[in-house]
Amino acid sequence: MENIEQFADRVTRGIAARIREVRESQGMSQQAVADALTARGYEFSRLMVTKTESAGRPITVADLAGFAVVFGVPVTDFFNTPTDTLRATVDNHLLDLQATAVALEELQATITARTAQLNARRAALGG
Repeated sequence: MENIEQFADRVTRGIAARIREVRESQGMSQQAVADALTARGYEFSRLMVTKTESAGRPITVADLAGFAVVFGVPVTDFFNTPTDTLRATVDNHLLDLQATAVALEELQATITARTAQLNARRAALGG
């Protein structure tokens, strides 16, 4: 089971990837994004855009708001998981569920065998 920090890291990487996807889909360079953010009063360098897109720095709400304004998209667009990532996540959860089902079947078989052993011992003891 993933902990909060792992989950937050995965979310950050997903948002970072979406920021890059949106930027590229609009044909903007990292420098153009930095310039557009700075022109709107949010000091941002090309290096900060690079680090944001690679999840190399924390992404703030102000960052998300700035990118949404520059790209002309709702902030929620950065939380949409790309289809391949979503599919991989679902596949991983299915594998986990299958492994859990196998473990439960093995546990049930062990319980059944132990119950039979206990019943045999009770019978042998006259109980």
